This record gives sequence, C-alpha cells and structure tokens, in this order.
Amino acid sequence: MLTLTYGYLKPEDGDIGDEIFDAFENNIELMNNHNHNGINGAKINSADINKLSQLITSSGWVVQGNGLFRQLVNISGGRNYDDLVVSYRDTDTSEPMVLETEKVSATSFYVYTNDSSQNLTIIYL
Repeated sequence: MLTLTYGYLKPEDGDIGDEIFDAFENNIELMNNHNHNGINGAKINSADINKLSQLITSSGWVVQGNGLFRQLVNISGGRNYDDLVVSYRDTDTSEPMVLETEKVSATSFYVYTNDSSQNLTIIYL
C-alpha cells in the first residue's frame, strides 16, 4: 500500500481483500474530514475561488433616520451569510466601499449607507 500526500492510501499490485477495503474506508474519511488547511488537504488559492456578485440598486434604499439608509439583501447563489466574506463596490465607479451590515437570517442581511443614490455591487467570497 502506497501512502500519498495528505495520508491517502493507494493500493499497489499484490494488495488484496481487507487491505484494499481498509484503504478505501480511510480515503473516504480523509475526503469527508479535510478542510484544505495545508495539513489534511492542499490549500486553496484565493484566485481559484468562484466569486458571486449581486447588484443593489439605489431605488431600494429605505430611510432609517440620522442620515442613514438601509436595504434588505437576500443572498444569491444559495449561500449562507455566516460562510461568506462580503465586499462592496460602487457599481458606477468600481471603487471599493466599506459599509455596515446586519445579519437578518442565514440567507439575508441589511446593508447600510449614507448615500441613497448609490448603486452597489456586492461580491461574495
């Protein structure tokens, strides 16, 4: 039996029976439990992560008082708020923005701004 990177087992010529099934069981456990931390699985390059984006138009801002506006965002792509890094760009200029958010549910949140004329692009990582 050949032990590969990250502990996976590869049967070799002559390996038979229980030895192969034990290796198969081991490999399934490793695949199920790895988290790409560089120890139990290869690290994932951030350039390889699929980004989702979502447009937030200026027409959806609701006055909150004290010069603030908010908009409810339902997360696209079937992802959960707790699993995401959320960033914002001004849709018109592509400039990054730092905005306040407030989790509403597993799949929705409020985003706050002081400029209700803004169209935003939300980028989910």
